[in-house]
Amino acid sequence: MLAAALTWLLACAPPTAPQESQEPVTEDAAVEIPSPSAASTPPGGPCVTSADCEAPDTCLTEADGYPFGFCARSCRGECAGGRACHPAGVCLDRCDRRGAEPCRQGYGCRVVGGFRAEAWPQAACVPAVADWSGATECERRLDAMGLTWRRAAPVLERPEGTAPEVACLIEAPILLSGPVHGVELRFVGRQPAPVLVDCPLAVAIGRMAKIAAESEIAVIEHVGTYNCRAIRGSERLSQHAYGRGIDVQALIDARGRRHSVPRHWRRDRQGRLGRRGAWLRDFAQRLHDEYVFNIVLTPDYDEAHADHFHLDLTEGRHFIRQGPREFLMGSE
Repeated sequence: MLAAALTWLLACAPPTAPQESQEPVTEDAAVEIPSPSAASTPPGGPCVTSADCEAPDTCLTEADGYPFGFCARSCRGECAGGRACHPAGVCLDRCDRRGAEPCRQGYGCRVVGGFRAEAWPQAACVPAVADWSGATECERRLDAMGLTWRRAAPVLERPEGTAPEVACLIEAPILLSGPVHGVELRFVGRQPAPVLVDCPLAVAIGRMAKIAAESEIAVIEHVGTYNCRAIRGSERLSQHAYGRGIDVQALIDARGRRHSVPRHWRRDRQGRLGRRGAWLRDFAQRLHDEYVFNIVLTPDYDEAHADHFHLDLTEGRHFIRQGPREFLMGSE
């Protein structure tokens, strides 16, 4: 936990500097003259030892898992220089979630929440490789990918029309905010907004956005992530019920051109797709081939998916439906 880490780092502060030696200095002895720039690194800056940091900061080194070192300063409510005071009592550099004020190498811009009396969570630079707040391995991966996210309350619901023991559950859900690798996430017909997902789906969305960005896609339009419901015609829960599925309807490029599943996934009499439909087909195929998602359902799968791609993380499967053929790649 972050509070425990702070207690540890303060306990590990270096001892008081020893008294100067009384031994005479010979003419041949090298006399070290302190640099006037020493001990000038501000909180959150790089360091090798605590002597590099402004007093009374403590240096957490690369050996502790902090890239290029981290000058840590305790705080109670406020920090100087426009920095954010985390509730656990550590000054963190603020950052811009849209990349205008990026974090230094090895640190991720994360929404931590709860700063002072602000009504909305603050984004701060957190070591991507350090466990500052009980972060899971998956959450640390989000930081390493440079994604913006924050934790949400656990989800537990019971869907209608199912057995009493059936429940929709996300034990550690997160809210993933855009832009993701420069690509906005937007529910169709709405403004960009965070999506509620399980952490592995956030990783997959990050990978999908990176692939989309290669084709200058600016917006991914979806029609839902978490949804407490069963699969149509079944009592078995959909992956949406676990926050591990997303339905994508369109991708919009930087010039405003829509690549729309319901509009452009239309085959001629020879079964061929048009130019934009073929692009959508290739995009879906890449999501499958690169194991971004385990299940990729296109309009070729059935009528229920005629207007969107269903993408999910069903364990033990790797499947896509394209045209008249099915590709079942086996269990994993």
